[in-house]
Amino acid sequence: SSSSVHGEEEEDECAMNDAFEELRCICQQHLKSDKPRTKLEILHQATAIILSLEQQLRD
Repeated sequence: SSSSVHGEEEEDECAMNDAFEELRCICQQHLKSDKPRTKLEILHQATAIILSLEQQLRD
């Protein structure tokens, strides 16, 4: 039924929001900066952290 599908979509959205909140906290710890405000900012900061860690491994 459509209500079942709608419920699954809400669960997926909730899980996604939880994942973004966790990633936001990790970014904040690594960058010692203000919380990123948007999901796009979170993704940009996470990418910057990953690239920085990758560079540290190469050095």
